[in-house]
Amino acid sequence: LYSKMKEDQLLVIEDLSAIRTSISDTEYKLLAGQGIRSIFVAPLHVNNQLWGFVGVDHVKEKRKFNKQGRLFLKTLAQVLCIGIEHFRSENRNHITQQRISELESLFSYASEQACIGVAQWNPLLRKGVATTQWFMNMGETTRKIDEVTDTYQYMHPDDRTELLDFQKLACRGEADSFVKPIRIFKDSEWHWYKYHAKVKDYSPSDKHVEIVSLSVDIDALKQVEDTGIGIPADKQSMIFHRFVKLDSFKQGNGLGLSICSTIVEKLNGKIGVISEPGQGSTFWFTIPHAQPLIEQQS
Repeated sequence: LYSKMKEDQLLVIEDLSAIRTSISDTEYKLLAGQGIRSIFVAPLHVNNQLWGFVGVDHVKEKRKFNKQGRLFLKTLAQVLCIGIEHFRSENRNHITQQRISELESLFSYASEQACIGVAQWNPLLRKGVATTQWFMNMGETTRKIDEVTDTYQYMHPDDRTELLDFQKLACRGEADSFVKPIRIFKDSEWHWYKYHAKVKDYSPSDKHVEIVSLSVDIDALKQVEDTGIGIPADKQSMIFHRFVKLDSFKQGNGLGLSICSTIVEKLNGKIGVISEPGQGSTFWFTIPHAQPLIEQQS
């Protein structure tokens, strides 16, 4: 009998003794021991899950169950299911919102401690949300994500061009991820951030292209500074050539930066310098992310 109700079927037994051989002894004894002669039961199914039953038991005498009675029982069951779903939804929403709030607080604290920013936006509709840390990582004081993703005004021009190109390709379904160290200008100097953007949902027919991105402060990993005399802008492109020395009185043969440049280029990376006369120099390099050899072989 229980298996029938699990299948969302109306259970109608007008004469319990007539089905004596078709149900288990335990089930029959349980019902007959209460003097039950007829049973009419409707299961309460909510979201494909059985939550209970509603019905009528007749004792002492058998009873017929006409069409009007069946309709009444089905209607009563439907009303109760709506009530159950409404109650569960309110309770679930309250618990969910409470848990979301707790997780958001924990994530916000963790992201601030690790300088990790998270953003989620739709470049087609220019709408989205981002954590406060993401805006800070982008060097922004505004908290309007559409203004940031349209301009990336504090990002290095080369990095900005690549990121905006990725957004255009993502909208056309021609790119699904962007992983690159980027440079952000804030506090009067360039800072390094690891930027990872990925297309999470692509439904351009519905004007929905969802991009999720992470930005992580990696300053300490990506730059080497000195306290020297600095390098004039017109000579910065020369210093990575062999045997170039800007001060002939200093020790060395002008090969150090050339060797660094060769190594980085062999790894398909980039190398550069940020410097002003009298303020020292910051040398930087990037190399592309590569999958482990085991993954490539598999």
